[in-house]
Amino acid sequence: MLSDNFHAVHREALFIDMHYDAPFSVESRREKGEKNVLARLFLPSWEKGGVKASFLIVGGDSDVHPQTLASTLRRAEQVLLDFEESNSKVVQVTNAKELEQAWQKNQFGGFLALEGGMPLEGSLENLRILFRYGIRSIQVTHNRRNQIADGVGEACTGGGLTTFGKKVIRRMNELGIIIDLSHLSEAGFWSIIECTDAPIIVSHSNSKSICNHVRNLTDKQLEAVAKNGGVVGINFFPPFVDSQNPTIEHVLNHIDHFKLIMGIDHIGIGTDFFDFMREHVVENVLSKDQVYANQEFNLIKGLEGMVELPYLTKGLIERGYSVGEINKILGQNTLNLIRKVVGT
Repeated sequence: MLSDNFHAVHREALFIDMHYDAPFSVESRREKGEKNVLARLFLPSWEKGGVKASFLIVGGDSDVHPQTLASTLRRAEQVLLDFEESNSKVVQVTNAKELEQAWQKNQFGGFLALEGGMPLEGSLENLRILFRYGIRSIQVTHNRRNQIADGVGEACTGGGLTTFGKKVIRRMNELGIIIDLSHLSEAGFWSIIECTDAPIIVSHSNSKSICNHVRNLTDKQLEAVAKNGGVVGINFFPPFVDSQNPTIEHVLNHIDHFKLIMGIDHIGIGTDFFDFMREHVVENVLSKDQVYANQEFNLIKGLEGMVELPYLTKGLIERGYSVGEINKILGQNTLNLIRKVVGT
């Protein structure tokens, strides 16, 4: 049976994680004198989990990210130095061709990204600087408001894109930077859908029909992403999976619903695992942000971390997904979007 060979199916897939905060640990450890952090501490889990590439967050709007241009470039520089120390085990990738080449050479591909637009500091020139550093995906906001738009924590204002925000979207389209709508207010979501000329991603969000959380997407939003040609990354952050006792079956329910509403070509994975900085995140983000108020943060039973990711493939096989469909979900859909937006 195919389910008996799920490890092989998973291992052979190009698994691209659309959201991971490892650079937080890279910078903090390198400041203490450690070297080669990604290859030493993260690569073993990536390999056990079958992950071949990841969007690595080097800046943004939340309190775990650098929020200025200078501090973002500093973290990005620390990550680039760490790549150099990895003996080519972990490498920077900036387009689809480089990502595929890294996969073929058994190298892990690091695709630099932002989780919020505060590092732009209101300047389109800074967007160009970030592009030159290899940043190829920018999430418009975190939960709060910035100079581009309102996050979900500001949804009561009804605010969408600012005038500057519209200029940013147009410039990102011109440069070939992926626009990420996770954490964005619904008004902002619709503003960008209307004005972008390129497919977008929602890197780490789930279905509001399955789990009614403000960070998840309505069916109408999912339909709009599919029409746009975009990809939504299934998120493993527990409160977005189930409000009480999340399990791997709940994750699979979200995938089933995505397939029903959007079709198989618009599903990706954005794990958002943060076990390596859990204490800092709980203390400095989750406990202070109303978006996460009064919520439990239990681990997902059966999918507690990177090393359990093959069991997601097992679950998909057991629900009748073909190998081709699984390959699309794990990374081919994301690779195709990178090729369309960023190029080869």
